[in-house]
Amino acid sequence: RPLLTRLNVLWCHDLTLGRNAGTFKGMLWNVDKVAVLSQFMLEQYQRVLGLPGEQFFKTRNGIDLSLFGPNVRDKFKLIYAARPERGVDNLLEHIWPRLLKAEPRLRLHLCSYNNSVPYLDGFYAQVDRLITKYKDSVVWLGNLSKSALARHLETARVYVYPTPSKIMPGFAEISCISLMEAQAAGLPVVTSARGALSETLGPDAGALIAGDPWSEEYIAEFCAATLRYCRDDAAFEVASAAGRAHAALMDWDGVAAGWEAMFLREIQAHTAGTPPDSLARYFIRRSDVMAAKALPISA
Repeated sequence: RPLLTRLNVLWCHDLTLGRNAGTFKGMLWNVDKVAVLSQFMLEQYQRVLGLPGEQFFKTRNGIDLSLFGPNVRDKFKLIYAARPERGVDNLLEHIWPRLLKAEPRLRLHLCSYNNSVPYLDGFYAQVDRLITKYKDSVVWLGNLSKSALARHLETARVYVYPTPSKIMPGFAEISCISLMEAQAAGLPVVTSARGALSETLGPDAGALIAGDPWSEEYIAEFCAATLRYCRDDAAFEVASAAGRAHAALMDWDGVAAGWEAMFLREIQAHTAGTPPDSLARYFIRRSDVMAAKALPISA
């Protein structure tokens, strides 16, 4: 349906799919800008949908920095806070046994959000079996509130995220709020050099591991990076400080400023050349008298 507004923005929050290209393009007559969350996401939409770059507005996610503050660290506490199907199988099957052998004092804390899908019930059962297998060293935290999650991020030593899962090999993050929050908590991150993660993770704030997450090379490098942040206080402090500095630029105020600038720029472009008298009649018809008074029209 047509929207009787000066500017229509479609804000997208996931990877796009080729099978949806026809539907997506079919409504662009009613959309001025498509908002995406990273350069990776912008390029993926361009590649899959075949749209020009000027169709897009690159914005980002935001986080509530007021949730985070100093806390006492447990140098043996690792945390994974994402959907299970984004990599927890690799973590539990291959990475965790090796980490535990190298450092038996480690404890892995897992949490997610309550949005399971029935077709993955078999996979979730597999994950439950693995958690039970390591019940002495793996803690299932459940589905946490933002404030409860922040307390765990503040007290952990490393955020571990070996994405993607073997059950979803095509998955790639288009932003990753969990990484933003981990950095705000001063928590070093070890994850994959994949999707938008290299954009979200600040320089020196953690380790980006390249290659196939199920390969021996990836697993060995992932474990080495994780153990380094656990054992080397200097390396931890550098990554922690870098993460906090990077996250300081990730609050919602910056997102709002970017959107407001885009609104003004696009609306001004849309109204360029419109006679002030026409705009005045438009505003008056909609009872926007103050806007009409602000127009440079003669008596």
